[in-house]
Amino acid sequence: MAAIVAAYRLQADKDNAQLRMKEDEIELLRTQLSVQSKTRSGESAAAKLSASGEQQAYAIGASMGSEALNVLTTRRTQGVTVDAGLVLQGIEDAFRGQLRLGEQERNKALFDVSQQVFQNLNKIEQKNISAGKKYQQAFARKKDVVFKEGVYSRIDYLGKGKISGNDLVTVVIKEMLTDGTVINDMEAKDQALTQKLDAYPPVFREPLKRLQNHGSVTLVVPPEKAYGSKGLPPKIPPGATMVYSVRIVDSQPEPAK
Repeated sequence: MAAIVAAYRLQADKDNAQLRMKEDEIELLRTQLSVQSKTRSGESAAAKLSASGEQQAYAIGASMGSEALNVLTTRRTQGVTVDAGLVLQGIEDAFRGQLRLGEQERNKALFDVSQQVFQNLNKIEQKNISAGKKYQQAFARKKDVVFKEGVYSRIDYLGKGKISGNDLVTVVIKEMLTDGTVINDMEAKDQALTQKLDAYPPVFREPLKRLQNHGSVTLVVPPEKAYGSKGLPPKIPPGATMVYSVRIVDSQPEPAK
């Protein structure tokens, strides 16, 4: 069982490295922890952290706290509700060296929650796959929708001015779930992506080649062409069909060498 638990821990570490936290979820969990925690609350508020050693120690603690919040948020999106107060208690007990559960009990608990997560994710994935197929079918029935290389696309605005594969193309992309939840909006963040047209991933490159300069296109991407069975916790669930709105900001010929 120890090997299985270790494997689950390794997978959890990989998942945590990809986490993008929702601010409201972080704030909720932070509030739960702060209400239930009384340890050194006064000292923490008064500390100025002026010395480099103090700042380093605090930064380590803050990083550990952020990781704990990441895990709690991810588990919640995976259908597992975790008592934030007991999580904090476990951390404090570990620091004091006074753990209330033995190693075997802790390993079993970790294994049990991993099993629960696995079962929940399977149900979530199947639900998302079913809903995604319905969305894809509805989108496919719309006028001028093209299905190519496993991706649905519809030109919203053709644009003006032809583009070649070697042109430097600047785009803004809005990434969404089928229910309209915005995952990432480059334009809202004043961000853009510039590279040769031929350098874009196939999911985007082929639809972009149908456009001219300043054109825009909507893509509906099935899970097998997007984030698959893993999703991207906590924002993107497993089996999610993704929707992309892509607009060409500008296109320029490749600079002469």
